[in-house]
Amino acid sequence: MADQKKKLLFIVTYISRDWEGISLVAWYLKRYGFELVYTNGYDIKAKVLKHKPDGVVWDHLTWDFKVEELKFVKQLGCMTFCLPTEGLFYDEHGAVKATGEFHGSQPFLDLYFVWGEYVKNAILKENILPAEKVPVVGSPRFDFYNLEKFSKYYTPREEFCKNIGIKNADNPIVLWAPTSVFIGRDKEERLKMYTERGENSIERLQHLFEDGDLEFEKHGNLICQMAEQHPEWNFIIKIHPAAWVEPYVPFTEKYPNIFLGYNAHIRNFLYHSAILIQRNCTTATEAWIMNKPVIQLEAANYHFQAPDNYKKASTVVTSFDQVEPLVKDYIAGKPIPESELEYREKFIESFYYKIDGLSAKRTADILNEYMSEPYYTSDQQAKTRNNLITQAKAWDKEQSSRLSNRVKDVLGLDRNQSLRFWDKSKKKKMDSLTQGEAEPTQEMEAHQMKKIDQLHLS
Repeated sequence: MADQKKKLLFIVTYISRDWEGISLVAWYLKRYGFELVYTNGYDIKAKVLKHKPDGVVWDHLTWDFKVEELKFVKQLGCMTFCLPTEGLFYDEHGAVKATGEFHGSQPFLDLYFVWGEYVKNAILKENILPAEKVPVVGSPRFDFYNLEKFSKYYTPREEFCKNIGIKNADNPIVLWAPTSVFIGRDKEERLKMYTERGENSIERLQHLFEDGDLEFEKHGNLICQMAEQHPEWNFIIKIHPAAWVEPYVPFTEKYPNIFLGYNAHIRNFLYHSAILIQRNCTTATEAWIMNKPVIQLEAANYHFQAPDNYKKASTVVTSFDQVEPLVKDYIAGKPIPESELEYREKFIESFYYKIDGLSAKRTADILNEYMSEPYYTSDQQAKTRNNLITQAKAWDKEQSSRLSNRVKDVLGLDRNQSLRFWDKSKKKKMDSLTQGEAEPTQEMEAHQMKKIDQLHLS
């Protein structure tokens, strides 16, 4: 049997954060003749049987259900990869956990891409995977921080401010990137899910919730104080993709110079901001790449601390009295201390490898290699397709026999639509700004491919 066109299914967790990097990998893969399909993180088994890919690319394997999906897919003969969309860990335990090792992922995983040597060394130290299965490629979404290659992706300031609702675009922008993703959520529900499905201890999660509550309160109050004292500054709260927006809305209602940023990539926000205020966020490292001043705000006694080499790459402060004059100085042109710049360079190299605009290309080249002989043969491709077709028929038969699906079929409803109509308001709130259930469309792919074509990449 001659080779059919190979198909890869990519899991895109958050469009606002992950889509650009994945689409860039896809652009390179298309040059090798691949067909690409994109999905959110839901119902992966069903999506695999629907699209029948030759390989699947996960975002991470922290959760037990993701490893269950991995096993299911591998047993059908598909190639299995993990291209993390989160690569900053504050300890080796976190790096190891993301591989799914605690749920038995190792025998079912063909490749686990990593952003930098720190994570690779942590994996090798625990003998989780052999070195050849852990390629260091950098972060594809950080390719766009290479201005030499990707300057066309940056929105002009006037347009950026208009999109946010800022009228006085000439005024400096102070950016706050909160990391407290559980604010406004049912913590008991989160506690149950994260302990049962994520191998987390109750104590660890409670400490995480407490830290988030403290950060929301302390940082939020500080931002409001500065907004009140400095109406000549614009303040943007760049909400985490996994967080709810509702708790932050009152800030904008009270202060006309506070604005919300969501469902958009952090890159443009950093590019147009004078300074970033945060605590233990990946966003800080992205600001370092863009040579922006960064404040590490330690305004309370937190349970979780970042490592010293991370903290030393930013200016650590603890109170409003320290933050406000520092922000004023940086807006006035104060240079970033040389010591911070040195720590930034070392940290970025350790965790992110290179910011050379080529991480997506490195990733695509390796994926192409492993989707070809001798790793994925013509015979294996034929067998995998047959397995998928057979399993899909059995799956459809099983799904059609379920009472809930029979009811939906009679009512003419999509089988993915919940019959719990009373939950609609809650679901709307959950989905309002996280885009956790959105999927990249064919139109989005075509738009991205056209934009990337215009960059004339080699």
